[in-house]
Amino acid sequence: MKSIGISQFLTRLTFLKNGKIGSVNAFNKHPFGMTNNAINAARRIRFRPALRNGNPISFTKRIQYRFRIY
Repeated sequence: MKSIGISQFLTRLTFLKNGKIGSVNAFNKHPFGMTNNAINAARRIRFRPALRNGNPISFTKRIQYRFRIY
């Protein structure tokens, strides 16, 4: 199957000190459910919290998703 394009989606995520995703903010919107798919993918991220002085901390980071459109 040949790709007809690639779409990029930028989010800002809050990674909580309990190992879960907090807020998910979308910087741009895309049609065909891609915005919701990117947000849902972001909420499923699993991670170990960052540590500062041996203690878990929350932090915010920008994450970019790329979709290939067929």
